[in-house]
Amino acid sequence: MAVWTDASSLATGVVLESADGDVIEDACWLRHNEATHINMAELDAAIRGVNLAVAWGARTIDLRTDSATVHCWLDDAISGRAPQNKGARGTADELRAAVCQSHDRAGHPGVRRTLYFARRDVSRDVTRAMARAVVENCDACRSIDPAPVRWRHGSLGVSVPWQRISIDVTHHRGQNYLTVIDCGPSRFCVWRSLRRANANEIVGHLEQLCLERGAPEEILTDNDTVFRGRHMAVLTARWRVEPVLLRRSARLQSRMVR
Repeated sequence: MAVWTDASSLATGVVLESADGDVIEDACWLRHNEATHINMAELDAAIRGVNLAVAWGARTIDLRTDSATVHCWLDDAISGRAPQNKGARGTADELRAAVCQSHDRAGHPGVRRTLYFARRDVSRDVTRAMARAVVENCDACRSIDPAPVRWRHGSLGVSVPWQRISIDVTHHRGQNYLTVIDCGPSRFCVWRSLRRANANEIVGHLEQLCLERGAPEEILTDNDTVFRGRHMAVLTARWRVEPVLLRRSARLQSRMVR
């Protein structure tokens, strides 16, 4: 059984696929703490996917994730890789080189986890300053990691069902889907297949949802152009819905992180 897992700034998702390529079950969970690092959300999705596959009685699981860090973590946990050179003592250059290798094996995590793996696999003498220097001078980390920003923790959830919904476009096997998640207690999810991921079709599906279930008070979206165009503005004005965009950081720093 193949288990596909992924995570975004809004939710984590899992799809179970049989050997014939048929979808057995899919699931999606709204992230309870959107300020945590994306790697932890990816790990949570992988664990949920494995648990779901075990519940279906799977004996052999092919876990598929796009996170190199999560792949390294799970590979170490399954293989039981022994710590390397715990009692190593050497020059500063040798110690730095060993920390760089540990950082690379761990999948280029941040300073905190780099320090953890370095002290576990290299030496207890590794300092936080040394781990920070390795991360700051890592070419791979500087090329893919965003600037470090601290956000106040918050919650996307609301107490009233369908008061706030979050929407995004999900891609699976070359097909686009409109994902709608209720931020209320039910965490109700809706997926609609999109022939084209343009504003006209997305707004058409949202219009249908408003007619079927009523209009929410807020629609939470990312900063994609399809959510910021004229079609979306007309829809929100007609139904008196407040569009909440990630770019409005002054209002949303306590609620979300990209």
